Amino acid sequence: MEKVIVYDVSRYSGAIRNWWASLTLGIIFLAFGILVFTRTGDTWLGLTLGFACMVIISGVLELITGGATPVQAGRGRLIATGVIEILLGAIIIMIPEVLFVYLPLVLGFWLMFRGYSMVSNSSDMVGYGIKGAGLTLAFGILTILTSFLMLAVPFIGFGSYALWLGLALLFAAIGTVFYAVQLAKLRKYLA
Repeated sequence: MEKVIVYDVSRYSGAIRNWWASLTLGIIFLAFGILVFTRTGDTWLGLTLGFACMVIISGVLELITGGATPVQAGRGRLIATGVIEILLGAIIIMIPEVLFVYLPLVLGFWLMFRGYSMVSNSSDMVGYGIKGAGLTLAFGILTILTSFLMLAVPFIGFGSYALWLGLALLFAAIGTVFYAVQLAKLRKYLA
């Protein structure tokens, strides 16, 4: 006799309905990570403006997901994250020259925050017994570790920094895509 598993996914209903937002964000992280590896010689200005656009898109997607999430499931955190990311992106676009000095720190902290978010989301899903969330957890931890390396040695040279930035973005991309796939699989459990 086959065991039937039924998950209570009401807490994740907003994220599940908008699973495509996580997938889109993962694809953007992947594209930017590949860009960092392939265009290492490009200027800080290009990297700064690309990062600003990525953060704004991330913020908009967080707002979409937050707006569809129940209050008890972290709606405020998602909306606050979206607003902060949009403001951060707007500030970067308005005064990119100031960020030339601070870009390594801003990127490091932002990626660390994204890693903690992946760990938090996947830990909740593991706690609820949802299978397959371990990969998201693993890549969230890898994102945090590489962001620590970015923060530990932010000014040692653009080539070394680009390596850690590219790795952190690729880890964030893979973890976010795994999270989106898990959310898409959970759609059948929504009431």
